[in-house]
Amino acid sequence: MAENKIADMSTDFAIQIFKLTENIKGHYSLSNQLERSGSIRRMLISSINTAKENVI
Repeated sequence: MAENKIADMSTDFAIQIFKLTENIKGHYSLSNQLERSGSIRRMLISSINTAKENVI
């Protein structure tokens, strides 16, 4: 149950980062880095959950 909450919070965080980067104009490298930093957390959690399912 806690894993789903963490995954949901990470997804919400990534969405907030993407919305933030929409407002940054003229700074492609900054917005690109923010998008990568914001979305990596969710991807890592998905990978961990998939690995756990494959082990069990």
